Amino acid sequence: MTGRSHWWAVAHEADIPAAKPVPAKVGDLAVVLFRDGAGEIRALEDRCAHRRAPLSLGIVTPEGLVQCPYHGWRYDGSSGKCRAIPNLSSEEKVPGNFGVRHFATRIVDGFVYLWSGRHDEAGNWPAAIASLAGPMPMSRTSAALACPHAMYVALILDRPGALLSIDGVRLLDDFRWGDPRTFDGHVVGEFGAAWSHRRLDRLPSSPPLTLRVAVSAGSADAEITLRDESGDLLAAALVGAVPQGAMITQLRIAGWASPGPKGKSLNIRIRPSLDVETVARTRVAALPDWEALTAA
Repeated sequence: MTGRSHWWAVAHEADIPAAKPVPAKVGDLAVVLFRDGAGEIRALEDRCAHRRAPLSLGIVTPEGLVQCPYHGWRYDGSSGKCRAIPNLSSEEKVPGNFGVRHFATRIVDGFVYLWSGRHDEAGNWPAAIASLAGPMPMSRTSAALACPHAMYVALILDRPGALLSIDGVRLLDDFRWGDPRTFDGHVVGEFGAAWSHRRLDRLPSSPPLTLRVAVSAGSADAEITLRDESGDLLAAALVGAVPQGAMITQLRIAGWASPGPKGKSLNIRIRPSLDVETVARTRVAALPDWEALTAA
């Protein structure tokens, strides 16, 4: 389990089908996501109260209950209570204390957010990114990153080019528009960037593009924008980062992009692997409010 409770982007909304449960993890907390009878996405602890079988291996009934694959116990997503046990007679009632832990969920910008603490202690909803709504179609991808959650936080704020790639754009991690700063509940870093098709022998005195990264405390979700010299928005993305264990961070990204000079969309993507030398140059100690940023 993570050290503190936060809202975590555990799935893309489009990845939760109408009739099939989906597993998800936050640290060592395993949950099952599914849609109830009204189509609302619910989250329960991913183990049956009977023999602890994973509920994510079961089915979703026509009534919108998640059914255990072992003995068929059925659970209500709004409360976690067991509503039906197949081997009970018609005269027998399911005991009121039979149930599993349930979690608060929220849909923001197409992400399924889950509060990892008690349902009745859910914190404020995460703020949507106003710039995410753009003129181009949204793109959504996921990637498992082979590094701890805390290292992801350091990389995204100090060496974003180690994590991100943009078609037609060269990210200049060594060109910073000042040091990271705290602003409006985020730690913000800004970096220069340049068009890939233009030759670059040294760092320019004033790069034509700016990459802005704003990381929220706790779950360390990141708002990323790319702007040109006039301040016009070229691309925007939201990255949800969820620890999956000691050495794995699951990243989910959603964003939109305008066409670049060569006609390709400037999509912000996650790199498939990390460069060891780049990771070694990351300045963890230089980041402000370091302890508040990571919940791992």
